[in-house]
Amino acid sequence: MLILVGCLLVLTHCAGAPKKSKFTLDRNPPPPAAGQRYVYQHTGPLPWGDGRKDASGLRTVAVVGQEAPGKNTQWRFEEQFERDEGIQTGYYDKNYMLYKQDLREGRNVLRILYTPPLPVRYLDLPKDREKKYRSRQVFIDPQTNETAGSGDIDIAVRRGYDMRMVTPAGAYLCRHFTERIQITAQAEDTETVMKAVVETFWCDTIGWFVQAEYTFEPMVQNGTVVQPGYQAQSILAGYEPMDPNRLIPLAPEEPDRQERVRKGKKEGP
Repeated sequence: MLILVGCLLVLTHCAGAPKKSKFTLDRNPPPPAAGQRYVYQHTGPLPWGDGRKDASGLRTVAVVGQEAPGKNTQWRFEEQFERDEGIQTGYYDKNYMLYKQDLREGRNVLRILYTPPLPVRYLDLPKDREKKYRSRQVFIDPQTNETAGSGDIDIAVRRGYDMRMVTPAGAYLCRHFTERIQITAQAEDTETVMKAVVETFWCDTIGWFVQAEYTFEPMVQNGTVVQPGYQAQSILAGYEPMDPNRLIPLAPEEPDRQERVRKGKKEGP
């Protein structure tokens, strides 16, 4: 009898005027929070780095604090690879738009400014749709404030269907994007072109990506191939909303303390 009543309700609803409805599981992620840390198992070279050097091992992304608190608050995302000495810091707003980066290796720092800010989460892109983005890069030496070069980023992104990704850190429902990226940079008399196809899977629950797969074409400088193409992959191995006091930015001359913080060990009593 209950089944019959249910069928009658469905038929009555269908007999009325048709209504358009848009159903989506999208829930935009909350703003970043200091103390979040994402640990990945990475295989292959450093993405957008030297394709001849293996960087396999742990890849760690940590939200270490805020920049310019207030109306236009930005969060500092600090990224390190276990087999690379460099530290990359990205500055993102609540919508995960990238405003600038600091690339640090030892005492050397290169700052990259993005105009307009570059999206990494593509929160405005519906399923099964494609959109193009462009941003201008300016490379600056923070010590002298002099411009060291510039470049353009062109991205064509297609969003696929959401996917449930199973990783060592657990199973996550993710937005799936296929990005075709070209970076054309000029520094002095050298033009460098890098192209890649990147498959990314982002989880709205934890805020950052769960898996990334990179396929790079050979790097070209002034029309000559200077580096072979390569592939790389990062898969989430652990996520922890850590105590932000354990994620203090480190000076380059503190490698031992840097290693302890990377492993999540507390300092002091």
